[in-house]
Amino acid sequence: MIKPSTLLTTLIATSLLYAPIASAEEQPKEKPAQAQSPAKVEEAKQEKAEAKAKVEVEVKQAVEAVELIEPQIAVCQVGVVAKPAPPPGDHNHDADNKDAEKKDDKDSAKQDQKKEKSPEELRKEMQQLESQLANMRNQYQQQANKDREQKQKEARKNAEDIKLPENPTRKQCEAYIAELRESAKNIRSYSSNDPLVAKLKEIPLDHFDLLIDEIGNRTKLRYFANYAMRDTDRNEIRKRFVKSLERSDSAIGVIVMNGWVGDIEEAVRKKIASADGSLDQAWFQAAVELEDPSLYPKLHEITINSRYATQFVGMLESLPDYDIAHTIDTCWRRAEQNKLQISEHSLASTAVKYGNVKALGYLVRQLSYTPSYTSTSSSYTRRRLNVLQYIDYRGSNQDIVKWYDKNKKKLVFDHYRKRFVMRGTSVFEPPTSDKPGIEDEDAAGPDQDSAEQAVEDAAEEVPAVEVQLRIER
Repeated sequence: MIKPSTLLTTLIATSLLYAPIASAEEQPKEKPAQAQSPAKVEEAKQEKAEAKAKVEVEVKQAVEAVELIEPQIAVCQVGVVAKPAPPPGDHNHDADNKDAEKKDDKDSAKQDQKKEKSPEELRKEMQQLESQLANMRNQYQQQANKDREQKQKEARKNAEDIKLPENPTRKQCEAYIAELRESAKNIRSYSSNDPLVAKLKEIPLDHFDLLIDEIGNRTKLRYFANYAMRDTDRNEIRKRFVKSLERSDSAIGVIVMNGWVGDIEEAVRKKIASADGSLDQAWFQAAVELEDPSLYPKLHEITINSRYATQFVGMLESLPDYDIAHTIDTCWRRAEQNKLQISEHSLASTAVKYGNVKALGYLVRQLSYTPSYTSTSSSYTRRRLNVLQYIDYRGSNQDIVKWYDKNKKKLVFDHYRKRFVMRGTSVFEPPTSDKPGIEDEDAAGPDQDSAEQAVEDAAEEVPAVEVQLRIER
């Protein structure tokens, strides 16, 4: 089969060669001329030769141009990129090209077959990759541990070279601590026997407040500073801790832990007066320990705006004559309105203890997501116990949910029995279960109807092994 480019080349060459002949035939015949002189005949021959040479040059140029655009012509007409022309002297190139194309197709089909793996093959390959990844992780971890150990050795060696002059000034102590702080950056294991602890103990007592400040910093050296102060007489450094509050709050935790709140009463009142919901828990605990009713309104305000509301409520429980139920109800409403930085889930277990009916409803709703009587999961058991210790009703989880939905508007909290009862029920006559076919198990009186009894009732519904484990804990 003749290629389109070859045919085009032939046509161009033919048209160029025979163009003068065709133009000559199209011209009208002239009358025979008289015989020309030999000079004119020679001139005519020369012109003809020049014209022929010119045509040959044009044909050659046309052929070269066609050869250049041959691949583009093949793409436009056939849709595939043209292959280079076969070298002269070869034969049956079309057949060879077809065989090569068939071979390429077979190779492509084999590659496609290789790509399409079965799920089992993919699963095995995935397991191999996971195994390789696990090995790489182990190697990385081992190398990282070696590097870490090496850095720690170098850090402790550098710390040994750091010396504190005799009778050091405060500036010299500050520079000494700064150098030790830099050395401690690469240390990840902490011990009271660490050389850094001995280094910090060299600081004179007059400048021990620098260690107090270091405890409040977010550096590695604070752990060693804490160890260094353990062997120090607390009465010797008590005044220094109290005085350090004038510069920073880093010592407040140590002061509260050692029961020195009485020494900082004025500082506590000043701190609480200007505090908001971001107040540190140690400062709040210090204010609670003062047990001053004049601080109660401010403590309430701080609690209902704090992300530590649950912890603050736990601290407020110890205050005499504090209306903790009011604080809890306010926190619950704000949590429902997304105005508090904690969720109802975090607050429910605390709020239900003080008679918040909505908190009870939240805990009851958790039972609707768990199977009744069939689960041995400790989380499911805890959810059930959290509800049963505050109600008299007994039944499956779904029965409890239905009971609550039916009676939630009638429930009130009995502060004497620490349970939710139906409105109008006397505290001296515990309510009977309104579940058909269930007799009153609480007729013996309020003393036996306690949270401990509810725990025992719920424990009967879980396997004995799990109950034994819970008792041992």
